[in-house]
Amino acid sequence: MQRARNRVDIDRDFLRGLSATGAHQEYADSTLSGFGVRVTPAGAIQYTLRYRKPDGKFGRTKIGTYPAMTATQARKAAKDQLELTDRKGDALSVLAERRKKRDDAHRIAGVPTLRTFLDGDYTDWLITNRKTGADLADLIRMAFAGLLDKRLDDVTPWALERWKHDEAKKGNVAATAARKLTALQGLYRVAMLAGHVSENPVKGVEYDGTSEEVVRFLSPDERARLYIALAAREDEMRDARDRANDHRNVRRRPLMPSLRDAAFTDYLRPAVLVSLNCA
Repeated sequence: MQRARNRVDIDRDFLRGLSATGAHQEYADSTLSGFGVRVTPAGAIQYTLRYRKPDGKFGRTKIGTYPAMTATQARKAAKDQLELTDRKGDALSVLAERRKKRDDAHRIAGVPTLRTFLDGDYTDWLITNRKTGADLADLIRMAFAGLLDKRLDDVTPWALERWKHDEAKKGNVAATAARKLTALQGLYRVAMLAGHVSENPVKGVEYDGTSEEVVRFLSPDERARLYIALAAREDEMRDARDRANDHRNVRRRPLMPSLRDAAFTDYLRPAVLVSLNCA
């Protein structure tokens, strides 16, 4: 990633002059500490805020994108965010006052709905931190469609118990429900980090699909038909090797080893036989 050593004036003229370079670019603002701009290899421009957390590590949050948000709007949003962000070196009294401001801000703004948080900040977080981020977002969106318009703090353990009941009525096994609930639990962990909620409702729900696992053995007839199919497959592979060697012989090319006397033509039949006889 390209990092600018010199600070720049992040304004309309500067933003208009940015272009894609095929690599990440990063610029820091000359007037507001921590405020900056990131440019993706494709040329998308994001406003960011970088700060040092109380534990000494650096944190970064996305403020918005250009041109949907102007530089002036983004700088003001960054200042507002800094007023609500705990940083290294803050006195306890400052932390307490800031915590009160955050609580007041959340009460005024309201807790976002599951849909709003999922489509916005959580999808951004997933794409940054999980290789299958987009897939997880789609899983939550489809699995909990009936809860998407509820506020995050309105999704209760009892609402999820009712969801489990509906899933069972649809014929979905417990293991499938458990996978979906695990994905939702991850969303709520991030929502807690963002300060939207203080509790994770999924933790109040019992779910474990392991006890619902079904182990089924083949019937004698199914075994016989499987053995016939495996043998036919190997016969076809032997015939294919003979045809290939005939082709190579005509062209005076080296022949491949014949499979006619081989006990097995590849790994599949022995692997199946071992599995069937070790169950």
